[in-house]
Amino acid sequence: MRVSSCVVRRILLLGVLALATLATGCGGGKSESVTVVQTLPTQPAPSPPGTATTPPGTTTTPPGTTTTAAPLPGGRAAVDGRYLMRIRDTSYEGQNIVASMIKGDESTWPITTVCEGGTCRLEVRRELESGAFENFTLREIKDRSYAAASTGKTKCAVGATDKVNARQRLSLRVGAIGEANGRPTAQRVDAYMTIRATCGDQPVRGVISWRGTRLP
Repeated sequence: MRVSSCVVRRILLLGVLALATLATGCGGGKSESVTVVQTLPTQPAPSPPGTATTPPGTTTTPPGTTTTAAPLPGGRAAVDGRYLMRIRDTSYEGQNIVASMIKGDESTWPITTVCEGGTCRLEVRRELESGAFENFTLREIKDRSYAAASTGKTKCAVGATDKVNARQRLSLRVGAIGEANGRPTAQRVDAYMTIRATCGDQPVRGVISWRGTRLP
């Protein structure tokens, strides 16, 4: 039986298609491996246990370092700190308006020296019997001496409850110069207060004096 050329060509074409399909199927089964590399952020090495971290820009003061205060103009001695004041004496003319102030009584006065340009003053807080403080600003009147005038109240008689207006003048003299915070500082001060008032129709006057020692 004779087979036509057309049939032969069709058979050959089907064979070619079958081979192509087989090749494609084999190729689809082939796999490729892909390696993924992940880069992690770099972390700083941990500090050893007990190691303190200092923030950038922070300065530290070595242990045992003392603070040095600026010197006062004109070579003045500073009156800075807390001074233990002890009453040395009292006196009066007329009625005794300083009867409550007894020789030997102690109080603590914080004092600070403040300078602007070549002028200095003392900021004084005088401790009262009640534990409150009376503030004074003492101006320099001569070398190592300061004073200020103010107003206040005083009693005219022992045991009196009413008080009358009074004029006060507190003066302070600097002495026993030593060194504190790297500059000359008064280790001792002498203070005087004069009180004037009118009790009834009589003028009266009282004077109190203190010796003060700088506390550590």
